[in-house]
Amino acid sequence: ERGRCERGFEIEWPQDTGSMSAGKRSREEDSPQVSRLKKALFEDLETDSLVVCAIDFGTARTGYAYAYTRTPDDIKVKEPGGQEPGKTHTSLLLDKHGDFLAFGSKAREDYYENDESGMLFETFKMCLNDSHDGSTPVAYAMNGKSQPLLKVITLSLKYVKEEALAEINRSQAVPLHAHEVKWILTVPAIWRDAAKGMMRTGSFDAGMISDVNSAKLVLCLEPEAACMACEDQRISKTGAQAAGGGQQILRADQTFMVLDCGGGTVDITMHRVEKTDPLRLSEVHEPTGGPWGSTFVDQEFEQFLKKLIGTACWQRFKPSSAWVDLMKAWEESKLRFDPSEHQDDAATPVRINLAALLDALGDKLLQTCVEEYNRAHGGQLVVKRRTTIMMPLLQMQTLFRKSIDKMVFHVSELIAENPVNFIYLVGGFAESKMLQSRVKVAFERGGLQVIIPMRPQLMVVKGAVIFGLRKGSTIQSRKARFTYGFASSRHYDKKDPSHVSRGHETIEGDKYVKGQVFDSLVKQGHTIKVLESHTSEERTPLYRSSTNVEFNLYSSSHPRAKFVDEPGLTCIGQVKVPCVHGEMLTIAMAFGSTEITATATNKNTGVVVKGEIKYNFNSL
Repeated sequence: ERGRCERGFEIEWPQDTGSMSAGKRSREEDSPQVSRLKKALFEDLETDSLVVCAIDFGTARTGYAYAYTRTPDDIKVKEPGGQEPGKTHTSLLLDKHGDFLAFGSKAREDYYENDESGMLFETFKMCLNDSHDGSTPVAYAMNGKSQPLLKVITLSLKYVKEEALAEINRSQAVPLHAHEVKWILTVPAIWRDAAKGMMRTGSFDAGMISDVNSAKLVLCLEPEAACMACEDQRISKTGAQAAGGGQQILRADQTFMVLDCGGGTVDITMHRVEKTDPLRLSEVHEPTGGPWGSTFVDQEFEQFLKKLIGTACWQRFKPSSAWVDLMKAWEESKLRFDPSEHQDDAATPVRINLAALLDALGDKLLQTCVEEYNRAHGGQLVVKRRTTIMMPLLQMQTLFRKSIDKMVFHVSELIAENPVNFIYLVGGFAESKMLQSRVKVAFERGGLQVIIPMRPQLMVVKGAVIFGLRKGSTIQSRKARFTYGFASSRHYDKKDPSHVSRGHETIEGDKYVKGQVFDSLVKQGHTIKVLESHTSEERTPLYRSSTNVEFNLYSSSHPRAKFVDEPGLTCIGQVKVPCVHGEMLTIAMAFGSTEITATATNKNTGVVVKGEIKYNFNSL
């Protein structure tokens, strides 16, 4: 039953029906002998875990890492589908019926070398940052076909989960099940709450947890994870790990920025150090960033290739297996390119191997393509040994310019408002010498230091394991990225112009303003302590026939919004509260963690119920 209340939001509350409720699944059961062995190994696998496993699910690449709680310093990083301490491509291959075929680099290779009727999905994580205008979020494959975004995420996470479990159990006398592992899933700090909710739902559907609200899955903000890894290594300014554990960079009262440059987004957080032993941090600015990752540099390179060889040739080349080989070569050139090596001679060109293109050109020579390009675009490309082009330094820099310039401008504005002592540069794109050089030139002045750790690509996944192993919260407070509140009904006030313009309606004999009021609990930019909850005033259902009250929870980029139908407000979920007319209830919500939590208290009965926020995935 739906009811209305003067203030509220909506939670799905568990019903004691004696059967399995929604959001739960049956778990793999051990034999009595195995159960006894596990109890001997570990006291309580229901609340604790023998191992912490983190998944860094990136736009361009994905990896996982794990550590046993008894040996927390021994963090093992693995590439899904391989044995190297790295990451694989975030690529998912489904057959024409939508069934799983492969993930990672193998998905790319199988798609281009075998049956082209399959669906290859790449960069689909970026869909979680988009607005879907009320439609169900979908991901589009290379061939233009689509699948539900939640399904694509779920199948990807399921593969990585199974790879991680197989690796963990390789050295286990008694194999662990998924629900016995503490999973840490990294998410961008700039994501909306509904996007985080979809990752939790996808993890549940992938079989990582047996209850959608299980504490065995924790979402960790990517830049915060990277910060923990950097400080844990106690890296020196040069990024080399110093002898004897190294030098601690951060000190109390200092501020720093984490610049997490990935494949799709650049994610930025800013913190003040409250204390160092143990490390305790407070956020000084709400998470921010934008779509300035390395895949946008790849797009610039692809546009250059299309102009070089012509649209018709490009259309033949892109669906071929040679495209994978070419992008591998480009990835190496992109990360290796260092403009500082050309300081003494700015005319020195950059070498790019295009051998993979030759078959697509057919009878046409690369030399001919270069000559035509130079005439049409005023270029200065030169061919070397039939397969390699020499690109002028300035043209190579232009491929990076859009992404890096936008990022540098944004960071400059942030630092002008909130000066910092350090910038930690991490993420896959941070492996780029070009990016490293630009960030250092732009910001290493006035005592500000740019810290680049060894293997910046792996800092997030390593730090996520550290995050899962630590007791207590390193982050003490955060800044609200949005204004949060819920829809409520308000008595009509004839002296309020906004009420007069909307008119009124009569409910149970009382006059209420038409349309629901936006009742805020937290304002954008306000400091929220991690363990702090925000409680509503006491309310009761409007209708005498009500047995529960269902409300909508909203986020807003406009802190002065009055009604929920105004521009800039997004319904991110619902809360359903059991309460009859005449009973008083309060709702408490906590926003300071990586996920929103809610509890309701019936003031008449004293019953406290934890709510499950049901996010509206169409509001991503």
